[in-house]
Amino acid sequence: MENEQFLRRAASAALRDYAKRMSEGRETSFPRWAVEMLGMPLRTLQQQAPKGHLASGG
Repeated sequence: MENEQFLRRAASAALRDYAKRMSEGRETSFPRWAVEMLGMPLRTLQQQAPKGHLASGG
């Protein structure tokens, strides 16, 4: 479905933006809606997150 593909792209872009802000220390977690939309396991996100941060956003 075209709409679903658009939403997945938007969620992916949002996670990239959050990851960049996390690396700059301006954000501490990923948005849960984006994580759930992409179906990514939290463990994977936690490995990508800066040390000391948990990817358990809301």
